[in-house]
Amino acid sequence: MTVVAQTEDGLGAVRLVECLAPDVLLLGVGLPDLDGVEVLERLRHRGSHTKALVVTMHRGIGILRSGCTPARAGTSPRAR
Repeated sequence: MTVVAQTEDGLGAVRLVECLAPDVLLLGVGLPDLDGVEVLERLRHRGSHTKALVVTMHRGIGILRSGCTPARAGTSPRAR
């Protein structure tokens, strides 16, 4: 696996995915500007084929339900 880019906010994540079209996006839920769910929603609406692995400190995945589908994203609890 090769890291091709990184950013510290949601808008930057959307821009980078649109420009680079990576195979996988490692995404946190708590981002400035746009949170991780909003990033997933924008990418989905723009037709992105990039898959996402979302890390979160939330125990349940209910917060992610609106932004992803099981075929397009995975979730992993962040270690405390």
